[in-house]
Amino acid sequence: MNSQVYNFYPDPLYVIGTNSNAYQSGNGNFYSITASGLSILGIGTNYLIQLSNPSGTNKTLYLYKFSMSITGTSIGVTMTFIRNGSFTTAGTSVTPVNTNFALTAPSSIAIVKHGSSTPIGSTIVLTTVQTTQIYTENIDSIIAMPPNTTLLIQITSSVALLQTIAINLFSYEF
Repeated sequence: MNSQVYNFYPDPLYVIGTNSNAYQSGNGNFYSITASGLSILGIGTNYLIQLSNPSGTNKTLYLYKFSMSITGTSIGVTMTFIRNGSFTTAGTSVTPVNTNFALTAPSSIAIVKHGSSTPIGSTIVLTTVQTTQIYTENIDSIIAMPPNTTLLIQITSSVALLQTIAINLFSYEF
């Protein structure tokens, strides 16, 4: 690994490493997951995105970034990240896309679905309120999902207006 070392008086050693996400993309292990035209209508309405690493994959899935854009008013939209959460409806499947344009393989181990439903699960990893129409949560790979785990992202409206959202997730695996 190539690193740059800086020596600052208040902090004598500071190391900046290479970008591991660029490395994962170069190896074909970085993926984009996107969905748009998703609707939330009314107070208390949920929209859910479930990211799963099925058992038997022998790989860990790392969530790098989550972003969402929304039409209309965005004040009052709460996002909750739930460990091993799920939902009961079938949902709509989304296929993760390899971000290395030179490669079509390897395909992602992730199973992704989204839909309107009631969430199942209560171990909250992160909760935040969206206060702008474009929102980005830089997870920076701190959510690591070994085989047989899921992450449920619950988007809940607290306004009585129709809101249309688009979501993007970026992840890598090895």
